[in-house]
Amino acid sequence: MKIWLRRSVMILVGLVVVGAIAMAIIPKPVPVDMVPVKRGPLTVAVEDDGRTRIRERYTISAPLAGRLLRIDLDPGDNAERGQLLASIEPRDPELLDARARAESQARVESAQAAVKQAEAHLQRAAASLKLATDDAKKYEQMFKNGSATSKERDDAVLLKEVRSQEHSAAQFASQVAEFQMQLAEAALTHTATNDRPP
Repeated sequence: MKIWLRRSVMILVGLVVVGAIAMAIIPKPVPVDMVPVKRGPLTVAVEDDGRTRIRERYTISAPLAGRLLRIDLDPGDNAERGQLLASIEPRDPELLDARARAESQARVESAQAAVKQAEAHLQRAAASLKLATDDAKKYEQMFKNGSATSKERDDAVLLKEVRSQEHSAAQFASQVAEFQMQLAEAALTHTATNDRPP
């Protein structure tokens, strides 16, 4: 009877030890919040630091010297086509002394000489173009008659094209010289009227 009691105690102790190990191994339940499932919008936000780069730079220049007035826009404001972004108030004209007036007069005379020079270049370019055009026609007729080669005809046509471009360049140079003279005369006239005593 002692043996049976001893065996029963040993089995009971073994079961207790196995039960204690099992209880230690089994994971504990985690408390969770429970809500009913329903459909709805999902909002996801990502926040991070960013860096901007300017891909195209635009240089804004003014046609006259002056004082830039206060700009009412802030960085990042949208601008629309035709919107006034900045205003420049022109400076008061400076009074010319005798030396400055002489320099302005010299600029006018230099501009007038440049106009005459450009006109001479234009006349020379027109004469060269007329000669090259006549030669091109002559070589075209000679080529048709068989007395000129195709290379001679092509060279004459090319020379006519070159002279035509030179004539166009001379016309533009003449226009530029005219505009420069008008600017110089306007500056001299403006300063002369400002120098008159009231």
